[in-house]
Amino acid sequence: MRKLAMSFEQENTTTLAEMAMALCMNNNTLYSDYQEIVRQLFPDDNITWGRCVSLYSFTGLVAVNCMNKDKSDLVRELTIFLGIYTRERFDPWIRRQKNGWGEILLH
Repeated sequence: MRKLAMSFEQENTTTLAEMAMALCMNNNTLYSDYQEIVRQLFPDDNITWGRCVSLYSFTGLVAVNCMNKDKSDLVRELTIFLGIYTRERFDPWIRRQKNGWGEILLH
């Protein structure tokens, strides 16, 4: 998963950095802004391991940016948002995979 995340980050460095910085700007709109970016990452119901990794990687970048801006309180919120999204959107798909979360090790 780390290898996939690093590849995703390297291929999209500028765009991801801009989006991550923008999310840490306003505490009041973090959730709605995060949801909008997630909608852009997942414009359809086509869930893949690559897309799952991209969301985790992006959220990690946002968390690092928030920490760098002394907004560590937002990191907890981000982990909650990611958990909710994972449960609602990914969990049914992941459960249908032969080995569940273990399937990602094969990619």
